[in-house]
Amino acid sequence: MTSRHPADRRFLSADAAADCPAYDLTGNHQRRQALTRQLDGLTSSLNNELAAALRQLLNLGSLDVSVGPWRGEAPTQSHNHWLAAIRNGEAEYPVLLAMDNRCLYSLSELFFGGDPAQLSDSQLKDRPLADTERRLVNRIFNALLALVCPALSLDLDDWQSQWLDYPPQTTGQQVLWSEIRLGNGDAWQVSLACGWPLALDGHHPRGASEAPADQEERLRHNLQAVTVRLKANLASLTLNLEDLAQLREGDILPMELDSLVTASAGGSPCLRGEVCEHGDRLALRIRDFIGDAE
Repeated sequence: MTSRHPADRRFLSADAAADCPAYDLTGNHQRRQALTRQLDGLTSSLNNELAAALRQLLNLGSLDVSVGPWRGEAPTQSHNHWLAAIRNGEAEYPVLLAMDNRCLYSLSELFFGGDPAQLSDSQLKDRPLADTERRLVNRIFNALLALVCPALSLDLDDWQSQWLDYPPQTTGQQVLWSEIRLGNGDAWQVSLACGWPLALDGHHPRGASEAPADQEERLRHNLQAVTVRLKANLASLTLNLEDLAQLREGDILPMELDSLVTASAGGSPCLRGEVCEHGDRLALRIRDFIGDAE
């Protein structure tokens, strides 16, 4: 057996195939790239406008705010507290805000005029979460949503926030993450992580309830215009291999038409009929339909 040279192959080797990118059938990759560009384009305005809002909220004019790039990797920092913002009841696509004890209690200290740099590890561990601190983080989250949503053409109505008792399962979702750092020079610095779902990119397709009234009619019309080849087997003949081997050019095989002929479309039987004459041509008189054509 002669082996073929690799260059003569009609298929790709495993090594060469590894360099071929998977085709983006769902369009998620393009949507991720587009949303990343949109969110990264907001960095400058977020740094300025979010900083202004938080300086007023926390009564600290020297507060530094830095919003990092939006990426697909989930934050590696350990977070103790998770706040979810849900739009229009779409609980499967929450916007997430995550923080640890030091971040949460540092914000609370600032709000009440304290110094976050004076918080000890023991205080961070034993301090219970108060309703005032929950409301404070909600206001920070609302300030962030008020800046991002208009840029993505999303309205600010019908948002609900919910504190989670456990880290959300985002592995099955398409989420972009950004780290938001807050600090005051070298005195102290904390960070929050914001996760924005790909489904809230402002360009998701309309739901079935918003479909045009004539969409179903157009779809039906387009389907009815599809060309289908109908194939009818008029007769069959059974031979053994010996008889088949003895056939020569010019031989005649006697055949009889079946009383009922089955016609198929795309390999699937759809109707039965009788062979008849129509002028000088053979025709098929339909008797009944079978399978999915019934």
